[in-house]
Formats: sequence, structure tokens, C-alpha cells
Amino acid sequence: MTKIEIIRQVIEKKEKAKDAVCEKEKALVDQRMEAKKVMLMQYFGDCLEEEDVLEVSGSYIYFKRPHKDYSYLKEVLTLEMRTKSWRDDDIDSIRTSFYSTNENSDFELRRTVLLGKVGQVILDFKDDIIAGYNNVIDKFKSSMAKVSKERYNLAKEIDEHHREVTAIKRAKLYKKVRAEGLVFGYEEGSIRTLPSLDVRFDQQVRYIRSLKIVGETKSGKSVDIEVETLQSNYDWNTGKETIESSGFRTFQKVRYDKVQSLIDWNGEKVLEDTPTLVGA
Repeated sequence: MTKIEIIRQVIEKKEKAKDAVCEKEKALVDQRMEAKKVMLMQYFGDCLEEEDVLEVSGSYIYFKRPHKDYSYLKEVLTLEMRTKSWRDDDIDSIRTSFYSTNENSDFELRRTVLLGKVGQVILDFKDDIIAGYNNVIDKFKSSMAKVSKERYNLAKEIDEHHREVTAIKRAKLYKKVRAEGLVFGYEEGSIRTLPSLDVRFDQQVRYIRSLKIVGETKSGKSVDIEVETLQSNYDWNTGKETIESSGFRTFQKVRYDKVQSLIDWNGEKVLEDTPTLVGA
């Protein structure tokens, strides 16, 4: 078993562990949301009509009710539980949000009744509502922080393992480009996905099929490379496009960091074997 295969097994195990933690975190969020709703219903429950629904999402509380012209519950009032700043967890104010209209239907008149009832509850019990809401947040704060940290640490470890795999792959390709060279694959019928390389500030080589380092300067900052490029030709007689080699060319003193960038960005296109040219 290769080192990459071992690391991938570790990643798979930690991904499963992270999924389990995410499920645990979601369950806590749902429990906290339900606890908020229970607390809020103690104050606003009597304001609601029989078919009304109170929904809690994050720091928002939505009052909704059926409407004959809609297939979904129409939002008639929203409360936002606001903190002093984004750094704070506890809220210190309640902001109302609702639309205005000059329609005098039964629905809209009944909506104004709901707005008045909710407004009166906030006027009478605002401090108690804020305290009860913050109490729910505090109740879940420790467990939420613990599971959030666990998820963050697992995600960080997984990212580190992925970077390790990438580093191993790159090192292998850096070594291979100096030995037998690299051959790049491309989408069938199109060479446009093949890599390009700026060999000079005013010269770019496109549609590189293969690349090999054949020499380098003493500093290692520049290398001599041999590249094979492809070209596509359209045959008007047959109505088909053929792909063929443009031949091999050598370029001297190409910046090595540019070669590395080409490999880094196109590593997934490197082929293990050298197949016959597609379309040739």
C-alpha cells in the first residue's frame, strides 16, 4: 500500500467522523431552535389565530398564515433578535419588520390585529422576552462551542492530509519530468485543454502534449526543456478534424517556477502511459 493510499484511508475515516459531528451539531441547532420557539410561544402564542404558524430561523422569528391566493404560508410579520455587534451572542433588542398596504381585505385587517397584539406583547414584556431568549442561547452555548470546535479541528486535519497528498503527487511529477518526462491527456476531439507555457516574456508555447527537463543552470532557477505540441487540422474533403504532432522543440533557460506552475495546474492531466493520439 502506497503512502497516498494510507493517507486517503485516514481521510475517509476522518470524513466519516466529521459527518457524525455535523449531524450532532445539526441536532443541537434544531434543539436550540425548538427551545427558542417554546419560549417565544409563551409570549406570542395567544396572538396567533388557529392556522397561524410561528417559525424560528437563526435570529429571526416569522409569523405566517394561510392566504387563499398563495400555495404557501404568507409571511405577515418578522421579528429580528438583534445583538449589539456581530461579536456578541446575547441579544439586546427586538426589531419588527412588516409590509404596508392600502388593501382592506379581511386578511389584511386581521393581519393588523396580529401586528397590534404582538406589538403590545413586546411593549409589555420586551425585557422578559430578551432575557428568556438569551437564557436559551446560554443553555446551548457550551455544547455548541464544543461540537463546533470538534468539527473545525477535523476539517483542519482533513485539509492538512489533502495538502500532504498534493505535495507527494507534485514531488512525484517534479521527479518524473526530469526522468522520462510528462505526457498530458486532453478531451477527445479538442486539444484546447492541453497546457500552455510562457517560455519567454514574449513567447508562449500552446497545446503541449509532452514536457521533459533536459538540462538546468547551476542555480536550478532555469531549465532546458523539450516539448511536443499538437495541432489540429480540418479536412474539408472528409469533413473530419485530425490531430497530429507538431514535432519536438527544445527551449533553453526557461524559468523553473513556470514549469512547476504548469505541473501544479495540470497534474491531473498527466497520463501514466503514452496512448495513441486521439483523432490521429
